[in-house]
Amino acid sequence: MHIDRSATWRVELTCQHVETLVGHSPRYVEPTVQCAECAVIRGVVKAVRIDDQAKAGDGGSDIEGLQPDYQRLTDEQWSWIKHIVHTEEGARRGRPRTDIRTIVDAALYKTRTGISWRELPAEFGSWQTALRRHNQLIASSQWDEITRTLAEPDLPQ
Repeated sequence: MHIDRSATWRVELTCQHVETLVGHSPRYVEPTVQCAECAVIRGVVKAVRIDDQAKAGDGGSDIEGLQPDYQRLTDEQWSWIKHIVHTEEGARRGRPRTDIRTIVDAALYKTRTGISWRELPAEFGSWQTALRRHNQLIASSQWDEITRTLAEPDLPQ
């Protein structure tokens, strides 16, 4: 990764504090940053490059641009693991259940980025639901089987 000591970024964090970062990659900011006020590592919600190069067309980026190597599960990867996950069938009261594929994606995202559950992006639904259902997957040993299956070297990447 190329480090441009002149690259200056204004980042908004999940704790709603704003930081100025100097000396990072000219193309993107890491998905988590230490908040100076909270003294805790927080997720980056938005990053905008504010130095002279930004005006020359390098541009800022949103959350997708901050994590260039993170990708959601593909349909093929999901086909490898969907049989592992046991979901509750039938009618239920209350809000509709969050799709289990979204829960698995949320847990993989959290693991990959190192954010806390509270910092989970809204596209994954409620962080409380994701945490509770991930814990259920762990307790039933389904999570171990999911991660083992996704890591198998003989599966096509």
